[in-house]
Amino acid sequence: MSIDSADSYISYLENDPEAHRLLSTIPWVLDTALQGEMLRTLKNEAARMNELCPRTKFSIITPMYSTNPRFLSELIFSCKAQTWWNWELILFDDGSPKKEHLSIAQSSSETDARIKYFSNPTNKGISEARNQAIQHASGDFICLLDHDDLLHPQALGVFARNIHKSPQSNFFYSNEVKINSESTLTCEFLSKPSFDAQTLLRINYIAHFTCIKRELLDLTQSTSGHLFNPQFDGVEDHDFFLRVSEQQGFSPIHIPLFCYYWRKSETSTAASLDNKPNLGGVGREMLQETFKRRQQNDIEIGSPAAFGKNRFFAIHRVPSKSSLVVIVPFKDEPATTISCLEHLESQKTNLKLNVVLVNNNSQNDSLESIKKWLSKPRNFDYTLSDHNGPFNYAVINNTAVKKFAGDAKFVLFLNNDVDLTSKNALDAMAGELENDENIGFVGIKLWYPGKLEVQHGGIKVRPAIVGSGYHQIGHISSDGEFAHDEHSVMAVTFACAMVKHTTLKKLGYLEEEFFPNGFGDVDINLKALEAGLTNFYLGTISGIHHESKTRTPSSEDLEFANLHLHHFAAIQDQRVNQLAYDLHVIWSQMDLQSTQWRELPMRYRVADKINNSLKSKLAPFHRIIKFGAKKL
Repeated sequence: MSIDSADSYISYLENDPEAHRLLSTIPWVLDTALQGEMLRTLKNEAARMNELCPRTKFSIITPMYSTNPRFLSELIFSCKAQTWWNWELILFDDGSPKKEHLSIAQSSSETDARIKYFSNPTNKGISEARNQAIQHASGDFICLLDHDDLLHPQALGVFARNIHKSPQSNFFYSNEVKINSESTLTCEFLSKPSFDAQTLLRINYIAHFTCIKRELLDLTQSTSGHLFNPQFDGVEDHDFFLRVSEQQGFSPIHIPLFCYYWRKSETSTAASLDNKPNLGGVGREMLQETFKRRQQNDIEIGSPAAFGKNRFFAIHRVPSKSSLVVIVPFKDEPATTISCLEHLESQKTNLKLNVVLVNNNSQNDSLESIKKWLSKPRNFDYTLSDHNGPFNYAVINNTAVKKFAGDAKFVLFLNNDVDLTSKNALDAMAGELENDENIGFVGIKLWYPGKLEVQHGGIKVRPAIVGSGYHQIGHISSDGEFAHDEHSVMAVTFACAMVKHTTLKKLGYLEEEFFPNGFGDVDINLKALEAGLTNFYLGTISGIHHESKTRTPSSEDLEFANLHLHHFAAIQDQRVNQLAYDLHVIWSQMDLQSTQWRELPMRYRVADKINNSLKSKLAPFHRIIKFGAKKL
């Protein structure tokens, strides 16, 4: 049955038993909740499609290799269930030794003219299979779909809307979610940022689901000589996206909906990156070729396997011999300040440093200890300055920058309670700023003393709403949140953050009236975003933060409220367009009787019930008890 109208589409959904079963059993989630009324939703959506959009045609490219027959049947269903029915599915078998799926591909192509089946007699690899499949495509947009994955039934309709509203754009990608082998459980809802070139170098975060305009594809082939490069099979899509992004007129759009379901099967990298053990080596070769093509030198590429389960590459550039002014405010605690300076002294750097120490009402004996340390020969220039007014973080730092930065190329804001433990911290931050004019601020990973817990891994918007209805903002702190990786973030802490001096001037320095204390760094980071810049976090570069050792606690409600009042749009944009696992999606849709809940281990269900009971009965002591339990 070929579907070419709303009537034939609805008839298929209602009358095909397998379609009806899959619609009702697969946990479809487009954004925040399970879509229990999926059939009704799709009927209404399909009826609107012809009226809303022009007839854009999508060519879905799916190479096959010993594909699980059930997975292929479900994939084909997910295409036939699309509310946008002007598509073609190119099924291309690449010399599979297992043949069970081929009859499904053949019969599907015979019953639906939009499904086209081709094959290679021998295996030539994923790149060649994709390249040959694309030769058979006739659509306006080329879409990439792996042979064991699924599309949300509204995916193409969502993409068609965006294409219609943004005709100048030529590259579209969505968020993704993982689905188990039985198609009964969704997990790991990956939210992605708006297009970010530096993050893409480290990790192929775009991956699924991607639609590329045919003209952009043709331009990529003409400039590169090929589309997917067989030399980089395993990371061929990463290499492809990097080359596509280099083309003149490249105009990407991120669609922040979970349009793609990535299968966690036994052999898939969705379940474990160890299923393709040589990805790191091939990826490294691919990046070396990328930098050679871009004529970029003095770049160190670290092994992704060294930085945790997420397998981001570490990329560190060597900056030119430029000047850097380092602002270090301090009050008393001379041993803490001297430790900070000793770690600065141990930096292996190409930069010329002037370290400005700003004394804010220290006791005389503390000041004498600092002066004694400064009296000995040092690697860098040091300037000691006094600020005798009340503590105002913004005023202290602004005054120092304006007075001492001069013609320095870079400015580093550094707390006196931070010890830089990575010897290349200064060069890595400056190199990132020097390489990309679109980066505002660069920060690094800060550990609590003992390095058992991350204090700062970048700053992000969290799903929770707090206070007077504001988005909660917090430090990234775990491996699951990419704390050990390099990527774009909403903001970085000024406990250790570097910026170009010219950028700081353009942004107007730190706000002294509304943000004197706690959120001035987030405020100016958001100003950078609003000016079209990105902020970058180097999770492979680290320091120790002896947090607020020389500062008394204070209320930050005023700053927090003003942060949202001044930057609501930027914060909301980051909430939607940031690299994060959206775990709230799972819990907000959780039904205690659902399959998803039953698949959680019993001990977690019991523990959660006990914890919720204690929380209601023992508040406000619950937090103290919980903290004590963690220490045991």
